[in-house]
Amino acid sequence: MTSWSFEGTAHDVRSGIAGYVPDLWVERGWDGDGIIVYLSDQALTCEQFPRTVSDVFSPLPTETGAMIWMKFGETERGSALDHSSFEIIEVSPGGGISGNGASTSDVEAAITAFDPTDTKRVTGQISYDSREFAASPEILVNGSFDATFCP
Repeated sequence: MTSWSFEGTAHDVRSGIAGYVPDLWVERGWDGDGIIVYLSDQALTCEQFPRTVSDVFSPLPTETGAMIWMKFGETERGSALDHSSFEIIEVSPGGGISGNGASTSDVEAAITAFDPTDTKRVTGQISYDSREFAASPEILVNGSFDATFCP
């Protein structure tokens, strides 16, 4: 996948990172099983993946951009998507972050390959057209993803 659109504006997908559900999410009461995948129009590294309760909820962007995150309920091939979010992020000159977006469970997505040891990659498919669900905002995404797995 090279891009997706939010309210008619296309956003590139430059990088992706993935990892097991962070401790922070478990501390907040979320299910601890599964993996999280982040797809962004900015370069993301494993150093930005949230791991502990002292970390932020998701990778902090350094510039205005767009991000998709998906939580898969299992770490096996073909695992089902639990939840996803599409975020348009604005970073102010002073470093403040704001944005808008949408969260939904109507996205069709699946992991097609997961290798946490050798290649350290998570690959899969994602498809969502908000018009099929009469949902707002308008979001269109369709394609495959390839993310670095952060152990």
